[in-house]
Amino acid sequence: VPAAATAAGFVLLAGTAGFYRSRLDPAILNDMVALAGRLLIASTITYSLSENGTGTIAALGDDLGRVWWQSVIVAAVALIASRTVMYGIVRSARRRAWVNHRTLIVGAGSVGSKLAENLLAYPEHGLKPVAFHDPFPSQESRPPLPIHNTTLDDSIERSQASTVVFAPVAMPDSELIALIQSRHRDTLEFY
Repeated sequence: VPAAATAAGFVLLAGTAGFYRSRLDPAILNDMVALAGRLLIASTITYSLSENGTGTIAALGDDLGRVWWQSVIVAAVALIASRTVMYGIVRSARRRAWVNHRTLIVGAGSVGSKLAENLLAYPEHGLKPVAFHDPFPSQESRPPLPIHNTTLDDSIERSQASTVVFAPVAMPDSELIALIQSRHRDTLEFY
């Protein structure tokens, strides 16, 4: 019962911190403090519900303090080790192009073109550029992907993008803000 309660609490707390979302560069060193903190909070809640706390979880035993700390330490080590292994698997799968996100780059200028070249050269980020959206593309730039210059919604639909990356573009800020606040916020990742 205590392990299940702690695990359920941790999963909820980790979800609020965004640990289950795709990230460009998952790294355990960036996550260790937040993971350990959430595990400690979930464990503390479980402990407070024990016999030593309110007495609602009677199955925890007499020597709860020592057992509780040992459990927290073992869980923290296991959590960090499993996250480290999973992040390695994710990076490997991205490098081999087994896992990637179709990416629409907003802005087809020199910065957007260089960004597309870098994403193609470093697939371990998991972003596969498939098209640009630029309502006023520069005549000098020759980006390596097709350019859509209709509406942003149409560009997203035509490219079947799940990720949108913003580079400098001649587009009103109000339109960019409206997009981010739109219905796409739940279905797309924005960078």
